[in-house]
Amino acid sequence: MFENREGSRMARFFFHVKSGSTFKDEEGENYPNLETARAHAAKIASELAKETGYEGFALSVTDEQGNEVAYMPIGEAAN
Repeated sequence: MFENREGSRMARFFFHVKSGSTFKDEEGENYPNLETARAHAAKIASELAKETGYEGFALSVTDEQGNEVAYMPIGEAAN
């Protein structure tokens, strides 16, 4: 965790795409809380669900320690 310019604590979350193998997000993004990171994950999954070729894929969100904190099948995000 770190503090942004306004002094708010931020955590880094990673958004991995899974389909048997994992396409890892090596950089991650900073969010003030898990709810905000989950909302971003839902947006990513929804965008991917609109494209062809992502059937059977899922989005896995992990925290800085590598703990999975959210999991979203991509096809379900469009519903």
